[in-house]
Parts: sequence; structure tokens; C-alpha cells
Amino acid sequence: MSVGQTVSEYERLYERVGELANGKLGNGLPGPSEMRDLAVRWLDAWNKHDVDGILACTTEDIVMADPTALGLVARGRDEFRTFCGDFINSFPDIHFEIPHAPYVGVEEARIAVQWRMSGTFTREFAAPASSVPLAPTGRSFAIDGIDLYELRDGRVCSWLLYYDAYTLSEQLGLAPPLDGRLMRMLAPAQRVGAALMRRKARRRTS
Repeated sequence: MSVGQTVSEYERLYERVGELANGKLGNGLPGPSEMRDLAVRWLDAWNKHDVDGILACTTEDIVMADPTALGLVARGRDEFRTFCGDFINSFPDIHFEIPHAPYVGVEEARIAVQWRMSGTFTREFAAPASSVPLAPTGRSFAIDGIDLYELRDGRVCSWLLYYDAYTLSEQLGLAPPLDGRLMRMLAPAQRVGAALMRRKARRRTS
């Protein structure tokens, strides 16, 4: 794509933003107020720990993907209901705050939302990549993240989460601090392992 084409694309995008703000798109997409209302209902249901209220905001074929949580994926309302129930059960005081207004898509029905999540790990949690549930530590956490939502028929059909999983694990007592004694003790072993990896990589490319 040339510079001229890039500029034209941005000009067209800003025109679409203006049309969206003035309610002139006429393309069947939900307007900003509809998207905002859905986001408010979604947040309210999570903070009330209302699983039925959360599910009411989703389509039957909802797909939730959390790549930071060792590849967690929930497909369909049944799997998603199980995840929501297990998560709220493990962190019964879970709470979300939204520090800024959501970002609303222009070309597609998408929303990006920044959030701050806090809670306490009081009951065991079945991590997606482990066959053994994690034992509760009684530790509290507070982390920031961002959600990407795709909407269909006024409901969430796709939910993608991003956050700092290591900071979460550290705060919950599931991982050692990066500047702690254990990590310093492991550093020499990591250096040896890294050297072996580099040697194998050179062999593959030679």
C-alpha cells in the first residue's frame, strides 16, 4: 500500500467516525449508545456475580478466549456458564472497574474496553492447562487488562482477554517475584539452558 493510499484510507476512516457520531451510517451496526448500554449491563452483571445476567448479554455460540491463561477457550453458553460459575466461586469478591470510556468500532460491531480487576483467591480453581485444581492461597490481587468484544444482534459473540498473567500469578502467590531470591537462584540454570538452546538453533540453521 502506498503512502497516498494509506492517507486516503485514514481520511475515509475519519469520515466514517463522523458519520457514526452523527448516526448516519445506516449499515445495520449498533450505535454507540447501544454498545455502551450493553457494556454497562455486562459490567453490572459481573460485579453482581450474576451468571444468568452475564449469559443474557451473549449469543448462544459465544466464544471466550484467554490466551494469557494457558490457552483457555470456552465455546458456547454451556462452557461459558461453567467458566463464569467456577471463576466467581473461586474469587467470590471479584470486582471490575472501567477507568475509561470503551473504544467503539466503526467498520464492525466491536468494542475494546480497558479494565481493572480485583479479588481474593479463596476457593480452588481448575486451571485450563492443569488436571489438578489450584489450591486457594487467600491472597488478593488487582491487575489491569483489556477486553476485545465482537457483537452480533446486540450481544457478545466473541470475547478476547489480555492482561499480565505473571503479575496476577505473583500477586496470588502462584509464582515467585521476578526480583526475588528464588528467581536469582534459578538464573544460572536459565543461562545454561539458554546457551544450549542457542547451540541447537545454530545447528538447525547450519
